[in-house]
Amino acid sequence: MENENKPNHSKNDLSKLRELDRIDNREHFEFIYKQNLSHEMSRVEKDGTFREFSCYELLLNPADPEERIKKISSFGLMALRAGYTEALGPVVIPNVAYRKGQPDTLLTSVHFFLEKPPIKPFQGEE
Repeated sequence: MENENKPNHSKNDLSKLRELDRIDNREHFEFIYKQNLSHEMSRVEKDGTFREFSCYELLLNPADPEERIKKISSFGLMALRAGYTEALGPVVIPNVAYRKGQPDTLLTSVHFFLEKPPIKPFQGEE
């Protein structure tokens, strides 16, 4: 009787659901952080694979630990959930700007270089 309420998914169904979830997470991440996207590029490798890269810039107050943790942690975790991987370590540039309306608050720029996850066709749809 316990199994009556459990959905009966095949391995192919679960694979499709996982891929849809990953695509949804990628679209959500790209929507949330589109204003932070500074550059994109793509390249074709020698083996013919296509790779896409993105650079995101976060501006933050380095003297505010709560802001640092919230901005960097949220960004990193959402990128991971969306399937992005680090292509190059972060680049930190201190004292790039002042916060609007707060001339005493110098901001630091952190650039993240990420590889976009490939969108794989479902099996049988190639």
